[in-house]
Amino acid sequence: MFFIKWEEYEKLTMQVKVLIGVLLILAGVGTAYYVRTHMGEKETLRSLQTAEAFVRAFFRGEDIREAYDMVSDAYQAVQSEEMTLKIRKATVRIVGPYQSYGKPANVTKLIDPRAPGHFRIFKFPLNFENDQGTLLLSMIQQKGKWRVQGFNINSPLITERQLDRNFT
Repeated sequence: MFFIKWEEYEKLTMQVKVLIGVLLILAGVGTAYYVRTHMGEKETLRSLQTAEAFVRAFFRGEDIREAYDMVSDAYQAVQSEEMTLKIRKATVRIVGPYQSYGKPANVTKLIDPRAPGHFRIFKFPLNFENDQGTLLLSMIQQKGKWRVQGFNINSPLITERQLDRNFT
């Protein structure tokens, strides 16, 4: 660490003092940029790992417990484990059994350019036996861990079913 005594600082010319000030500002800005970009990338990867684990657990087997353990406190306050299982069963009933997901896209900044650093949104392409669709998955960092804040599953067959129910 570089320190300078006040008496020595007072002896410096104004140009040197300005130069030191500018260098300190640049160092601060550079550090902030590095932390924002590289730590942001690290957190995006961590949140994506949780998101992918949620997708696999959500569509696996009869038990939804593993997926439900990955949701946020806010999600649990409004959706029970039983209701989450009903959502999955309704999806499978409409589009057929889940087959796979494609490469997810981080769409956080497209949806909300001012989204805070502890929030991510991923769009997963989904393949089902009878249809293809998308899963929009909102993630939030809670107590140092990434959690699912909410999700939306959609496909042409799901949209068709929703329209049939709304207009008949």
